[in-house]
Amino acid sequence: MAAQKERLLGANPRYAEIAVDAVVGPNRTFTYHVPPSLHLEPGHVVWVPLLSRKVAGVVFSLSMSTEIEGIRSVAGLQDPNPVLTSYQLDVAWWLSAETQCSLYEASLIMLPYDYRRRLLSYIGLTTSYTIPQEERSDLWPQEQRILEALQRRGPTEQGRLLSAIGGSGGTALKRVIRAGEVWQEWQWARPRSTALYLDYLYVNLPDDDVGKTEQSLKNAPRQLALLTSLLSEGKIEATKARKEFGAHAVLSLRKRGLITVEHLRQIRDPLAGRHYPVELPLTLTRSQQSAVDAIESSLSLPEARTFLLHGPTGSGKTEVYLRALAACIDRGMRGIMLAPEISLTPQLHGGGSGKGTMMWCLALAAPSLSRNQTWG
Repeated sequence: MAAQKERLLGANPRYAEIAVDAVVGPNRTFTYHVPPSLHLEPGHVVWVPLLSRKVAGVVFSLSMSTEIEGIRSVAGLQDPNPVLTSYQLDVAWWLSAETQCSLYEASLIMLPYDYRRRLLSYIGLTTSYTIPQEERSDLWPQEQRILEALQRRGPTEQGRLLSAIGGSGGTALKRVIRAGEVWQEWQWARPRSTALYLDYLYVNLPDDDVGKTEQSLKNAPRQLALLTSLLSEGKIEATKARKEFGAHAVLSLRKRGLITVEHLRQIRDPLAGRHYPVELPLTLTRSQQSAVDAIESSLSLPEARTFLLHGPTGSGKTEVYLRALAACIDRGMRGIMLAPEISLTPQLHGGGSGKGTMMWCLALAAPSLSRNQTWG
C-alpha cells in the first residue's frame, strides 16, 4: 500500500492507518478512529492506545470508512504539524518490506531525535481513600500490597509500583483501577535531552527617541553603556550583558521598557572551538575530474541520478565525494556523507571543514544532547 499523498478533501477523515511502536510484522498498520476535534494528515506523529498502554505511532493514510468493529480513538498529537513527508512514508514502506522491520521502526530513523519518548502510567489512591478493616479480607494479597504501597509512597509510576510489590501484579492493578480504588494517569517520560535556549536582549526604542533617552541616562553610566552596546550590536546574550554591565542595569532598562528579551533556540555549532587550516585545492587526476564533472552536471537535472565510484584504496575517491558535497552546498542543496568506519570521522570532518564546507557530524555514540542539537 503506497503512502497517501494528499489528505482527503470535503470532509474530515474518520479513520487512520497508523504504524505503531510495537513488535509487529513488516508493513503492518492499525486502524484508529479520528476524533472530530483532531485534524490528521499522513506524516503526523500521534499517541494511540494499544492494549493497556499508550504508544507512539505514525499516520500513513486516512479513510472515511472501515469494516473493522470496535475501533479505538487516537489519543492525541505529538506535534501539531506532519513530521514526515509523503515520499518519506513511501521510503519507510519500502524499507520495512526490504528489511522485515516494523513500519514504525522504518519511520523512526527519519524522525527528529528523541521522538520515541514514552507515555508512562502513574497510579495513585483516589481522594482520601483508606482501606476499611472489614474489606481487607476480601482483597487479593497483591491488591492489599498495591494499596498499602500507594498509601506510603503517594502517586507512583506503574513500573516502579509493580516492582515494589513484587511478583506479577498486573491483574491485581487492573482490578483496583476498575473498582475505583485508585486512579491512572498518563504522563510523558522526561526527555533524554532538551534543546538549548538562551535569552537575548534587544532595543525597544524608536530611532527618534534614541537621543532623548541617552540624555536621560547620563547619570546611569552602566545603563547607558548597555543601551549603546545594544544599538551598535543589535542584540546581546542576556548572561553576557549581566556579567559585563551588571544585573541591575539590565533590570532597570527592562522596567523602563527600553529593551525586550527573546528566548531563542541555539543551533549547535559543530566547529566551535576547532580550527582547521584552509587546504589548497588538489589537482585532480583525469579520472577524478571526469567523475566530479559527471556528478556536478547531474545536479541540474530534474531527475535524480545514482553513481557508483569504483577505485582501489588510495585512488582519491574521498576527494571526489568531498568535491561533490561542496558542489551540492554551492547550489543551496544539502548532502550526507557516511564514513566507512568511525576512525575516519575526524579526518573527513576536518577535510571538509578545511575546504570551507560547513559539516555536522552525527554519530551513534554522540551524547544525546549533542545529537539533539545537531538535528535541530
